[in-house]
Amino acid sequence: TYQSFRVLRTMGSGASGYVKELESSSSEDVRKALDGLSTEDRSKISEALTLASSESAEPPMELGLVLDALFKCFDSDEDGQIEREEYLECCEKIATILDESFGPKQRKQKMAWYKEAGAEGSPEAGMYLSRKKWQAALVKTASEEASSEEEPKIAAWLWKSYGKRLAALCFPTAYPAEEAVESESPAERPQYPVTIPLTQLAAKLEEAKEWKLRPLILGNHVEEVHTFLKYQIDDSRTFDSSKLFLMKKEEKRALLKLGMDSGGKCYPLYLKLGEAAPDLVKSCSDDFPAEVFDASAWTAKAAFDEGFISQALLSKLDNDPDMWKLFTIIIHSDLGLDVGKAKLSDKLPYFEKLAIIVIDPASVAKG
Repeated sequence: TYQSFRVLRTMGSGASGYVKELESSSSEDVRKALDGLSTEDRSKISEALTLASSESAEPPMELGLVLDALFKCFDSDEDGQIEREEYLECCEKIATILDESFGPKQRKQKMAWYKEAGAEGSPEAGMYLSRKKWQAALVKTASEEASSEEEPKIAAWLWKSYGKRLAALCFPTAYPAEEAVESESPAERPQYPVTIPLTQLAAKLEEAKEWKLRPLILGNHVEEVHTFLKYQIDDSRTFDSSKLFLMKKEEKRALLKLGMDSGGKCYPLYLKLGEAAPDLVKSCSDDFPAEVFDASAWTAKAAFDEGFISQALLSKLDNDPDMWKLFTIIIHSDLGLDVGKAKLSDKLPYFEKLAIIVIDPASVAKG
């Protein structure tokens, strides 16, 4: 036993075999062995035991392999560099993995990191970041987060915090995700588009709200949809898409604030498209952010950062997060599914994330 302690004192990590020998020793043998060691030697042994235990539990990770996997996630076109669009797309995936918002403020922060890392070019002509500069900046950031300059610890932090899940998301075959615990997924996400009778509209709108999705109702020229929404949403919070292009920027901002923060409360907005296919993407700006059409990105914090809600309401929402779900934008088109998808898919921000609800015209009795 004493000899094992002497070996541990000098070996540090890599001594897991001696740990097993000590574990089989009697408490009396261990006590006698410790009596013959100095305080400094005892400290070294304690550190060695900790390292050896971690070695036996999980082998150290290689930083190079982790970086290779992460770079493949960012470099989706495999040209050896990370373009601006690739970078932001991957950052949004990481935010989703970590259940964090990715609104305007977060995008600005990520772009600041991208530029500081050494990205070249301009947003107009195109920007890119080399593998070498990306790696140096990422390791520096991860080192700070892991509070260590040791490569195995940096690698472990990157992989465990989001790297493993990101790799599984980007390359599910090469990096299969761990099986989800059943209790973590109590409900299955609704599938869209979905066709329903008019009588189910209220329930489907509520469902979309709970799943943090903005609804797009394709009404198939069923007039009763407008009648239903008119009774649900006040006229002051109803706006026609054709008038949006004529609004001044302060008017657009005021309109959104009617839904987000009106007297310290949140309300839904009703956006009417009719049979038109207005290009709302072109109408977006700092005063009418595209992110408001993505409920997962447009959080209360993002709205506060961009000046749409007050500090008082933000504090209230911290105590009652469900109140923020009351703000939504219900988009209503008179078109059907096929025509609606063809005309609107590139005109509505975050179209691919909308909860598309199609009304079955046969469900409405004809007079």
